Amino acid sequence: MLNYGHIPHVATATFILIMSILVIYLIRITLKEKREEENFEKQLKFAVNPGFEEKAKTSFINDKLKILPENIIKSGIVGEKYKVEDLQRRLILIGALLFTMTTFFTRNLVAGFVPVIFGYIGLTVLAMFKISKNKNLMDDQIPAFVSTFKANIQANQHSQNAMIRAIDNTASPLYDELAYAKAIMEAGDFRPGIIALRQSTDNETLRQMASCIELASSSGSNIEAQIEIIEDIIADKQAIERKKKLGINENKPLFIVAGLFIPISFIGSYVLSEMHRDFWFKSLLSWVVLIGIMISMIISSYATWKVIQKVDIG
Repeated sequence: MLNYGHIPHVATATFILIMSILVIYLIRITLKEKREEENFEKQLKFAVNPGFEEKAKTSFINDKLKILPENIIKSGIVGEKYKVEDLQRRLILIGALLFTMTTFFTRNLVAGFVPVIFGYIGLTVLAMFKISKNKNLMDDQIPAFVSTFKANIQANQHSQNAMIRAIDNTASPLYDELAYAKAIMEAGDFRPGIIALRQSTDNETLRQMASCIELASSSGSNIEAQIEIIEDIIADKQAIERKKKLGINENKPLFIVAGLFIPISFIGSYVLSEMHRDFWFKSLLSWVVLIGIMISMIISSYATWKVIQKVDIG
């Protein structure tokens, strides 16, 4: 029979079960999204270039280690002069120094991971915040850019000149995203520039627009008709995004309370309970539990965000 002494074991098992389900759910959603995007890219590449040969993939670990440096460069935290590989080596060196110094002063191997984890999380959150801010600004600029491009096409300008002039009339940060494609168009032809835009941009709307224009130019279809379809898609997406933002803003107090509940409970119990002070930061187990709690909070927050993004807005 279960008694009071079994409560910690039951609670721990329940917590592990819930977190395992969350992790499995996140992995399935992420892999599904990645497969769909890869399949779309393959179909598009084979449609415009039947002789396309796929390049060999790099290792999984190498790809994951490049995520943070790439996000830091995209967010503008460091200058564009930095290469991903150079920044990756610097971050690994800084992480190793933090781990070594913390381990040396605390005489605790697990404690060495704490500043590394906090540094990684802090840089990731800052980079994603800046990327999200730039993305929102670009999304607000895209409708005007597409309308300018359409107006240039209607004025009987060649697609290449129409796109270049539309880019010239665009301000940052959208101009910075389009500058590489513009340089290729000025040096060559329209289609290579559109392909470069589709491959280089991380903005979903720009990538969809480039894909539609690329297919239209390769098949000889009417680009103006494609642009009108793109305008309708952008308008629908912006309406959905406005509804999502409204829902998030209305529930922001709930998110804040949920996010602060565990940290406040931890600080309160540490200050008020001598038993907790005797446990935390004293043993290897306490550090393992603390890191586990931090990882669990990150996974839970990320899972909640992914669920919110999947909500259908009527």
